[in-house]
Order: sequence, then structure tokens, then C-alpha cells
Amino acid sequence: MKEIEISGANRFDAFTKTRVGSRALILRDGRILLSHETRSGWWLIPGGGMEEGETPEICCKREVEEETGYIVQPLREFLTLYEYYEEYRYISHYFVCEVTGQGQMNLTDAEKKRGLEPEWMRLQDAIDLFSRHQDYAKVSEEQRGSYLREFTALQEYVKEASVSLNPLSERDTVRNQYQTAEKLNTRISIHSKYSVNPQGFGNWIASHYPIREGLSVLELGCGTGDMWAGKQDIIDRCSRFVLSDASEGMLRKAQETLHDIHGIDYRVIDIQEIPFEDQTFDFVIANMMLYHVPDLFRGLREVKRVLKNGGTFACATYGENGMMAYLYRMFADYPVRYQINTSFTLQNGEEKLKTFFPDVQRLLYEDALEVTNADDMADYIFSLAGITDLQKIPREEVRAVLKKNMPDGVLHVPKEYGMFIARKA
Repeated sequence: MKEIEISGANRFDAFTKTRVGSRALILRDGRILLSHETRSGWWLIPGGGMEEGETPEICCKREVEEETGYIVQPLREFLTLYEYYEEYRYISHYFVCEVTGQGQMNLTDAEKKRGLEPEWMRLQDAIDLFSRHQDYAKVSEEQRGSYLREFTALQEYVKEASVSLNPLSERDTVRNQYQTAEKLNTRISIHSKYSVNPQGFGNWIASHYPIREGLSVLELGCGTGDMWAGKQDIIDRCSRFVLSDASEGMLRKAQETLHDIHGIDYRVIDIQEIPFEDQTFDFVIANMMLYHVPDLFRGLREVKRVLKNGGTFACATYGENGMMAYLYRMFADYPVRYQINTSFTLQNGEEKLKTFFPDVQRLLYEDALEVTNADDMADYIFSLAGITDLQKIPREEVRAVLKKNMPDGVLHVPKEYGMFIARKA
């Protein structure tokens, strides 16, 4: 848990009074719950001061229900924020919470006069709102300080919890991107045609799966299902084998790909809302998809919930120094912004998994591409939804840059892929 200090311009040399409170970050489908003072126009993260005998967690639950009517469960405290104004020190405990029920609002007379109402706002819009804290410097030091506090907390949450603000991670956008298999097949094909390692990434991943006789298995984000082609023997070992994807179109493609494989249960599933009871599966898989999850910690918490005690979670991902970084360096002379999604990578994935799983192992896959056809690499670039700046460059210019980097007729592209094996206690 991080601690941050904020000092107002009117801070005294020493504080003589301390006030302690709790605030709750409650997110749902990319939106955050805020308290809106409709008469003044102020917005705040729900919360307030601790009463005598309360713990920060109890204070958080009480304040949220009184202000918003929602019953919440604090999941973890991610930040303690210290503010110093005049002779006061204010201590705010920020908790990530989830809604568990509907209670009863109980506003004070002052809150009623201010027209306090709960409202959901897009997380990015909330960050933008609070980022304008300095606009109130000449109007209200209290509002300026309050907005600075909330902005600081939201920035820290996004950084620490890997909640993606990239439009690519919005649920509907991701589903649309993977509604059909055409672009995904373009990305897969360049690896199958030009990879140096003959084993293949999918086969390498599967070789590390501890699937024993009688295990129940769930894959999240199965894509085209290609990695299970020809693996009837593995599926036969399982007491239950579920392939799922958030996209109905992609799931249909997986069924077509695996039409001759039996024993598979196909489901449309969002990792953030897995529709199975606690401790249902021995083994859960999520390959090359965790960086798309709008609320990564919510998704990982769901994975942990449906895993049996002692169960295993396997997830493959990319690194931050592979193909995309190479392409951006190649087009450095063009006005392109570096847009690599780093929500869950080989560099930061272990730390995030350890929030939920005590035993995490990282495995690296040694490989590279040796591309001999510039058009294939251009097709790959234009199949990616997350590099819009590169795709604004005319295709012929993209092709010319690629050819310039193939003096021996080969484009040598580094790859950085691997996986994590995490075990539930």
C-alpha cells in the first residue's frame, strides 16, 4: 500500500489537529461511482470521517451506504493520503470496493441541502474532471484541494491496479475487434510462416499445462481454438473442458475449427463476470487477453474465485521489448505515438498476479521472426487495432520503410513472449 503527502500553500509549520476518514473506489463496466452535489456542482469520491470506535473498513462501508445507498465490501486498501492545510492534517484511507447489495441512503441535513446524489461516471471522465483542480485555486481552496486529492487517488489506482483507459480495452470495442477471425488469423499467420522457433508458441504453452486425469478446465478468451486442434488426448483426460470467449463470433469460429473434437463445452463468458460457482475448476487458462480486460484486478479476482484450492492459473502474454517496440523504432521518423498496451506484460504480470496467487512462475519463450515478404508484415500492421498512428501512414510508405530495413531480403523482428503459471493456496 502506498502513502502520499499533499501540502496546501496555506500549510502551517506544524499541525495541531488531525481528521481521519475513508473513501471508496467502486467501479462497474468502466464507470466509477461518485457523489454529486447537484446544487454546487461538486463531485467527490464517496466517503467521510471516521466515528469513534470505527476501523477504516467499517467507516468506508457506513459512509458509502449513507451517501449512495449501496452496500459495499472493501476488498483492499491501496492508498493512504495525507493532506496538510493550515493547522490540519487530513488522513484518507482509499479502498477498492465492490457492491454487494442495496441499502438505504441516510443523508445529513447539510448533504440534503447540497442535493447530494450518487451518479456513475466513466472513469476517464472522472480523471479529466478532477485533473482540473487548479482551475479552482482562486475560487475555493477547499474545492481545489478536494479535487487534487481525488485526482491523485485515481491516478494512483489506475497505475497500481492496471485499469486500462485505452479504448481498445472497452468491453464492446474488444468484442467488435474479435467478432470475426480474419484479423486475428492475419496476426497468427505471420508467426506460423516466419517464426524461428519451430515448436510454435501454442505448442510450447500447452507443453507446460499440468493437465492430469480427471481435472476440470476452463479457458477464457479461447479465440479461434487453434491451439486445441489435434489435442483430443488432452481433452479426454478432463472431467470437464470449457472453452469460452467474450465474442460470440469468435466462439463460433472455435467450434468450426474444432468440429472434429468432442468433449468441449462452449460458452460466451466475460472474465470479469465468470458464471460459475466458487471452486469449480482445477485449471483456468487465459492466453494473450489479460491486457484487454477493462478491470484487470476484477478479472483476476474472478479467476481465483472459480479456481479450487490448490488449482492452477496459466496465462500467456507479451513483453514490452518485442515486435511492437521494434515497429515503433522503425517508424520513429513519422509522427506516431507509442501506443503499446502495458496493462499486463512479462515485465509487470508477476507482481499483479501475486496480489491473488502466492506462487507465481514466469516462463520465457525464445523466438524471433525472419520475414521475407514485406506485404505480409504490412498486413500484420494494419490488422492491429491499437496502433492507429502507424495505420495513418499510407500502405505504400509502410511497405517502403519495411523494405528499407530488409537489405538482405529478410526483416529480422525480435519477439518477446512467455507465460505465467500461478497457483492458488
